[in-house]
Amino acid sequence: PSFNSILSYVELDAQLARYSLSTVSKGFTPQTIVTLAGNPDKKSKDEFVNRFKQRYSGADGERVLFIWTTDENSKPQILPFQQVDITPMLEALVRITTEKISSGLGASLELVGVSQGTSLQTDMNRLAVAYSFYYKTKVLPLQLEMVAGINKIMRVNGLSDVKVTTPPLMIEMQT
Repeated sequence: PSFNSILSYVELDAQLARYSLSTVSKGFTPQTIVTLAGNPDKKSKDEFVNRFKQRYSGADGERVLFIWTTDENSKPQILPFQQVDITPMLEALVRITTEKISSGLGASLELVGVSQGTSLQTDMNRLAVAYSFYYKTKVLPLQLEMVAGINKIMRVNGLSDVKVTTPPLMIEMQT
């Protein structure tokens, strides 16, 4: 239930990853316009557009647009269509999804690898504090609940209780 508030951001993050992978795997090719001669009837155009959208829309889309022209002397053309630089928008969306998912899971941004600027604390100290806080407020309560349930099952079956011990976070300095 507490994760429901971030599901759309998780989906957005997955779509951004698919879009980025698709862009890279297609060689960063620009969008394309294909101009075709002829003027099919509205039903034919609609069927073509619907099939095309099903196949080529979304993060994995082929980035091709078809245009029909009534000039019968026109040869089919394939033209590059320069797109606007969407880098700032993608960076903003990545930042927002990271913040929302981290917040929704109750983790600090440091714990998911996002620096929060300068501080008097060292990066390792901030990471240790973030881990400790997350462990005590999120992991430990769930762990205790699971162990209590397992122990009920163990006792019903005449077995002794289990105990779970989580070792503390150890940060080693590289020399």
